[in-house]
Amino acid sequence: MLEVFNQYDLRTNRERIFIEMINELNWYVKNGNKNPYSLTRKAAILRLLLIDNGGLFVSIANPYGMKLKVKLKFTTAEAHSLSNRENPRSKYMLFKYLISEDGDEITLKTFLTSTALWIDDPYIKEHIDGKHVLEKYCIRNIIKLVANAHGGVHMERWANIPSFILTNSHSPFNINSNSKLHDIIDYTSEITLHALLLLRTNVTENLRNTKPISIESARKDIKVDKPKSA
Repeated sequence: MLEVFNQYDLRTNRERIFIEMINELNWYVKNGNKNPYSLTRKAAILRLLLIDNGGLFVSIANPYGMKLKVKLKFTTAEAHSLSNRENPRSKYMLFKYLISEDGDEITLKTFLTSTALWIDDPYIKEHIDGKHVLEKYCIRNIIKLVANAHGGVHMERWANIPSFILTNSHSPFNINSNSKLHDIIDYTSEITLHALLLLRTNVTENLRNTKPISIESARKDIKVDKPKSA
């Protein structure tokens, strides 16, 4: 019996994965949920799209000869006290970026190195030896913090963290709905989706015109003899 299977080559399958990841990330951004699972899922997608092995977007864009850039404007830097204890050195700075035609044109790789969060707090520094615990976070660090430490892809075994640090809105240990990590991951997602829009269009058109590889497989019916009676 002859069976026909429709298969795709590696490039096509990776382009299919790329489109599904873009669609999933877009859904999470539009949905607007600020819960731990949504946060970690967005970070996991961003890690694969932008970071792992140089970023999936690079290997997808190369055959199209595309250099992906985005125009961004630095908007604000919030500065507030971090911990609930009285200490003049307990503070943070949160950096925000906005898509703007008046902004500077940079590559996605450069955007990943932009400062996102700076923390100066002695109680955080007590845990600075812990993996992913830093004083200064760039966008790449934030993605890896959420994806690699908070459960997007891996989960860090943190212990003995004071509750006021676990729940403070600007603490790297906090992934509750009040966490500013949501804001950073959300604007990073929006910027990424915007930068990848033209690539997404080109890939979608290419997939529409790509025909599957038909593979024929011959299956033989195997006859099984009845067991002989004793």
